[in-house]
Amino acid sequence: MAIAAASLLLSACGSAPAAAPPITGVPSASIEVPLSSVACTTSGTCLAVGASNRLGGLTTVAEYRAARGPWRALIAPAAPSARIEAISCAATTCLVGGAQPAGTFLWRFDATSHTLSPLTAPPGAQDVRALSCASDSACALVDSTSAVGPARLAFTSDAGATWTAPVAVPWTQNATVTALSCAATNCLVAASAATSVLLESTGDAGATWTALAVPSTWRSLSDLTCWSTHCAALAVGGGASLVRSRDFGATWTTLALDASTRAVACSDLTHCIVAGQTPSGQGSLARVLKRRERALALAYVPEPLIGAACAKHTCVAIGASTLVAFSN
Repeated sequence: MAIAAASLLLSACGSAPAAAPPITGVPSASIEVPLSSVACTTSGTCLAVGASNRLGGLTTVAEYRAARGPWRALIAPAAPSARIEAISCAATTCLVGGAQPAGTFLWRFDATSHTLSPLTAPPGAQDVRALSCASDSACALVDSTSAVGPARLAFTSDAGATWTAPVAVPWTQNATVTALSCAATNCLVAASAATSVLLESTGDAGATWTALAVPSTWRSLSDLTCWSTHCAALAVGGGASLVRSRDFGATWTTLALDASTRAVACSDLTHCIVAGQTPSGQGSLARVLKRRERALALAYVPEPLIGAACAKHTCVAIGASTLVAFSN
């Protein structure tokens, strides 16, 4: 009897699943310039970028990671006193945009040659607020010409080499655009006003707009990703939530997250990651499968994670000087 019981106990112990090893962070290429944005191509290459408000020395930092490879430093164009505000990737290309004292700046990342090169954004703006690339050649851009004036919407069909004449988005007057997702001329744009989120869609490249209802508790909507009519985003206001839509933003389902959440990223509606910080200020990550959230063990992530991105089989997250990558 005792031997049989011991055998059963050993069998049960042997069949228990081994704990997954912690996901290990690595330091960024430069602690002088903080990372601020990250995105992944659909082919699995991920790009992390940052800029500094300093006027001399190193002003920008960039790193890329090929699928299942290590993070590698990139040579980034100099951008003194710059601010990165937008990033978007397609199959093998990413666009990065933001602001600098002379006005907007725009970069293109080629995931094949692993190079970053400057582009010319539409003239007359002070910053690039949001980017969305439906393919390597077709992207959309939202910029602004003043702090209170309406944003503008423009499109490119040649990977940012040229842009259509920007069209004003009148409903963004006195609001700040926080998210953009476009496929052809169909776009979803979110903006934060004084105490609410504004969300509108267009099917004709911004000629007309349709206002969409959102909960009155939302104060911001960011990290927006759409796949045809399916969309996911991070909503903040009265807490943080992963919100998902199956009708291009007309209706949303909500999954409440920890209040310390700083970013979300999804490879589709049912596979997402949530990045943020622990009560002690270290980085935290969780995986969301459908509506089930599960914390992931981390090692060497000593700071909050502020950005996240996912390709089909890979997800990444960044802190100001830390990078994390894992299979999704």
